[in-house]
Amino acid sequence: MTKKILALLFMLLLLFIAAFLFYDGGKDYDDVKISTGHGPEDLALDISNPSQPRIFISCSKRKGDHKYGKIQAFDINTAEVYDMNLIDYDPAPFRPHGIYLVEEDSTQYLYVITHEKESEESEIIEDKIIKFSVNDKNLQFVSTVGSSKSNPLLDRTNDLHVTDNGTVFCTNPTDVGFSEVPANVVVIRPNGSSDIVTGGLLYPNGLYVEGNNLYVATAQENILYQYELNQNGIAVDGSKKEVAHIAGGDNITRYGNQLVVAHHPNIYKFVTHSMWDFDSPSGVTSYDIITGTSKMIYGPSAKDISASSTGLIYNGQLYIAQVFEDYIVKVPLSDLN
Repeated sequence: MTKKILALLFMLLLLFIAAFLFYDGGKDYDDVKISTGHGPEDLALDISNPSQPRIFISCSKRKGDHKYGKIQAFDINTAEVYDMNLIDYDPAPFRPHGIYLVEEDSTQYLYVITHEKESEESEIIEDKIIKFSVNDKNLQFVSTVGSSKSNPLLDRTNDLHVTDNGTVFCTNPTDVGFSEVPANVVVIRPNGSSDIVTGGLLYPNGLYVEGNNLYVATAQENILYQYELNQNGIAVDGSKKEVAHIAGGDNITRYGNQLVVAHHPNIYKFVTHSMWDFDSPSGVTSYDIITGTSKMIYGPSAKDISASSTGLIYNGQLYIAQVFEDYIVKVPLSDLN
């Protein structure tokens, strides 16, 4: 039995090595690189002024010396990237992750997950969800919606979706790396109460709420799940469905009837890319919530961008964010798969 196990491990090691030796980087796309801060992990489209559309970018350096992060904005008309100013909020420990833009009572609010540290060298000490109002180039602090110090349900909070009434849904992978630790999705209501929406997931990552339906991309299970939600935002028993197989699912955005899911087609390359300078293939898959069909529209490719984390479609272009480096890319829809 021991010999068989050793032989199996040896074969797996050979496959792992071969994956690196024979990978050619994938397809070339007609892309444009847009320089940003390090780790532009999440994107949010702001078309509150239709004549001046922009994309908010959540940046935090995750390789090497983990510097503090910032929120930037990309002006689609001028191609300018600029920093958003934090008003009444200390930028020193700010390390943003998932972001979500929503309009409530005619005001634009940006909700931001931040992993805050006492110093650049310390371990993460607190996961927060912060609500900012948006005013031109300023983000005005409004409130702390949730904190891992006061709410034990928040644990390594990753991505979030906010409904029009201010209800927050967020994923909590509970672990720094990919592991077999079951994790959950949490709902935080406008009155401050919170509950587990659903649990038992392996690294829940991106999520999206459409009506009374919740969609969750799992990076470890490689599955996009759909749940029916009750009036309290809790998953209805027995409603869980596997609607698409998406390897290494990450953040989710909406384009028409399509859920646009960025993902990591090779999770082993993603892990090594997080530590060294190996390329990690990027992928973006669309899932049609009407027909139930899915299609990889970008990738798998690492020639333009590695470790894709968000795909956002606007005005004939696909914008792709990534986890570690210092740029996003823009690809014409006409050049996609």
